[in-house]
Amino acid sequence: MARFNQESATIVFPTRDLDRRITGADPMRWEVLQERIHQVKVAQGSEFSDDIRLLPRTRLTSTHCSADDIAHLLSMHRRTLSHRPKGSDMGYRAIANEIRFEIARQLLEDSEVPLGQIAAALGYSEASAFTIAFWR
Repeated sequence: MARFNQESATIVFPTRDLDRRITGADPMRWEVLQERIHQVKVAQGSEFSDDIRLLPRTRLTSTHCSADDIAHLLSMHRRTLSHRPKGSDMGYRAIANEIRFEIARQLLEDSEVPLGQIAAALGYSEASAFTIAFWR
């Protein structure tokens, strides 16, 4: 059943489906593509901050988006995640706040989700704390 105007869009499936083989999958092609992706990222000067934006964006509205959780997923120490990476002007906290702002703006513009629900989904204790952070 589809539900619209919710704070998250989720597809749930059994984890055993992750072990299923994909018909026609080519392991050699996968290896070649992985290497090519790595080369492109290096050539473009992809910053560490670009990589860590992906995880909080997908996990921010769940209970598993603390700096400790993200550091664990990236197999690094929390202090490493918290410090500003070389060549980047933003650390984890600034990136997480920026992502919160992007999600909040999108929900406020494109949905009818009440302000209190948006604040709760983004981890704010109450709507007023969210409003102050949003205006900042």
